[in-house]
Parts: sequence; structure tokens; C-alpha cells
Amino acid sequence: MKAIAYSSWESTAQTIHLVSQMLGKFKLAEMPAQPEWQQVTLPLTAQGFTTGLVPYANAACTVTIDLFDSTVAAVSTDGRRSSFELRDGRSIADYYADFQRMLEEIGADARINPVPQEMGITTPFDENDEPRRYDAAEAREGFGMFAFAYRAILGFLSGFRCKTALPSLFWGTFDVTGVLYSGKPAPFPGEGIIEKVAFDEELIEFGFWPGDEAEDDPSFFVLPYPFVEEDLSHTLKESSLGFYSTEKGEYFLPLEKALGSSDPETEIASFFEEAFHVLSNRGDWEKKEWFTAPLFA
Repeated sequence: MKAIAYSSWESTAQTIHLVSQMLGKFKLAEMPAQPEWQQVTLPLTAQGFTTGLVPYANAACTVTIDLFDSTVAAVSTDGRRSSFELRDGRSIADYYADFQRMLEEIGADARINPVPQEMGITTPFDENDEPRRYDAAEAREGFGMFAFAYRAILGFLSGFRCKTALPSLFWGTFDVTGVLYSGKPAPFPGEGIIEKVAFDEELIEFGFWPGDEAEDDPSFFVLPYPFVEEDLSHTLKESSLGFYSTEKGEYFLPLEKALGSSDPETEIASFFEEAFHVLSNRGDWEKKEWFTAPLFA
């Protein structure tokens, strides 16, 4: 496994990102609402991403992106199946037409908003008819970063006793992220519906992001809410490979630096641990001693 610059697989990454949004929007249309959008995230599988079991009409289904077979497949609880291929030279409009057909063939008549969310591309799926490069080997390598990140984030979060969202794909921002919640209400002061639902209580996100058109380096990150406005640049140990960005109000650890250490997973866990203690102390988290008490004495 290696760190892959976003620019080296940009078209393939964007295709996966946009198709994952179709899965997420299907969940948004069919799943009962849960706090902090937990009903719409996409869990990882051994070969890609999945909706998990989604109820609709008188049945339920699972929709999965398989990046090793280059397919998107739907399987329903009444035995119906349908799928389509991810191939070089096809457009997002092609994939969206295939996605709608696939849902119809399993009896899921879902109407989703075709406008992408939280990304630079804003052309609706059904109007985005430019042929795109898609490379299956790039997709597999890129997914390898997500799978590695899942393992690292899961390992860090699993022992906490507070309310926790274990790592899954947030398809809007295209990152694999887990969350710790303090239990303290903190309603978002703005008007955006995405933010008002996502940020309604005190939390710290621990995630991995593959980069985008503006930032080429894939990185782990730690993001607190309420957001930090002060400079925390000198809060990590001098030996840490991570850093704090005053511009973004987040801690970052580039994947390449983590992989260059003698023990990457320990390096990532130490980065998460340091950031957690700085941010939870700053937020005066109650019951922190209980949250961090060992599961087994």
C-alpha cells in the first residue's frame, strides 16, 4: 500500500465519488432519519463500499460498489438482482441512467436529487455527459488507502465508551471518517441543512481524505466541532509528523509521512491520541475519564 497523489487518479477518483453519491442519495431517499446523517453513510466492504440493507416498498436491498470487479450491483430480499459496469470512456450520465434502471429492475422506485453535493463538480448526474477516463487498477489502489485508513481509525476509536460513529464513507466529502461525541448539545448556528444536521452536538472527527483538485496529498485529519478559531499550531509534540492548519482549523497527518515511519499505525494512533486530548481538554469534555477507561481491567 502506498500514498497516491490525487492528481494521479483524479478522473477515476471522481467517478467513484460521484457514483458513491448515487448510493448515498438512494439511502437518503429511503432510510429513516438518524442523528448526524448516520443513516446515509456507506460502510466499507472488502472490495469497495455498500449501502448496507436499505428498506423500500415491501422489500429491502443492498447496493454495492465493487472496485475489484468494476461493478455496481443491487440485490433485493425478494431475490431480484441487477448490476452495471464501471468502464473507461463512459459518462456520469451513462452511470446515472444505469443506476436508475438497476433500481427499477429490483422494484425500488426511488427519486433522488441528481445534483452532486459538497464537491467541486456541480453538474447534475443526468446532464454530465462528458466521457470519463476510468482505470480499474487505479480504483483498486485508491481503495487500498481507504481500507488502510478504516483499519487505523477503527483501531483508535474502538475502545472509547462515549457515543461513537465507527468509520465509514461520507460520500459528500469523499472521506472515511469516525466520530466521538461528548454528549453536549451544540446546535449549528448557521442555516445550511447539511451542517445543521451534521453539527448538532460537540464532537471530534477522525478521518482520512484522499485529496482533491486543490490539495494533492492524501491525509489523515482531526476536526473538532464547535470549530476552533484559535491557533493550535504548537499543541502537538515536536516528534509528531502531524501539524495543525490555522486556515482549516484541523489537524493533519499526510499519509506519505505516516507510511514513512517505522510503525505507521502506531504513528497514526499517536497523532489521533494527541489531537483528541488537546481538543477534549479545550472543550472541557465531561466524563472524559470514563470515556477513556479501559474496556477490560
